Amino acid sequence: LSAAMVATQDIELALKEIDWAIKNNYKSIYIENSYIDEIEKKSRPLSAIKDIDLLFDKCEKNNISIYAHTGMHWAKVLQEYNLKYKSIHKKDSLRMEELLIYDLITSGLLDRFPKIKVIMGEVWNEMVVSCYKNLKEQYILNCKQDPLHYFKNNLYITLDIEKTEALNFMITEFGSDRLLFSTDYPHED
Repeated sequence: LSAAMVATQDIELALKEIDWAIKNNYKSIYIENSYIDEIEKKSRPLSAIKDIDLLFDKCEKNNISIYAHTGMHWAKVLQEYNLKYKSIHKKDSLRMEELLIYDLITSGLLDRFPKIKVIMGEVWNEMVVSCYKNLKEQYILNCKQDPLHYFKNNLYITLDIEKTEALNFMITEFGSDRLLFSTDYPHED
């Protein structure tokens, strides 16, 4: 299965790339899970991208899955988003993977596009479980639906099978059909 690489920094060009992917029978696109603010050089969430709904709409209407990868390991999250999610996250800073999960669920993107499929690449099992539990504790304030709904309907998660406690939790809570092996697994370490 191939994925078209789409740069969310320019939605107009991203939409043209998706049209090319559709024309060539691609069923998925690949994006970074956030984008880097041009001034501060730190991560912003997908929902902060102007016209991101156009990308999600085109993908949903054409049954295109979105692979969101946390490839920019060095990137830090803008302070405004650390503060925005502090009540949910309970820590001073977020990792990009956590920002992706919180943003997709609390921004309304998954409510506006209920059929969209987002595959989260290279996230840690324990991190996913922690984010889920944090959202679950406060979903009345921050989510339109129980967070479990999004994990069972929109999100797919690549995982590390060595992390058995978190893995077992995700299998039981989300279902094994939501969990995927990464193409770069097993890591040499």
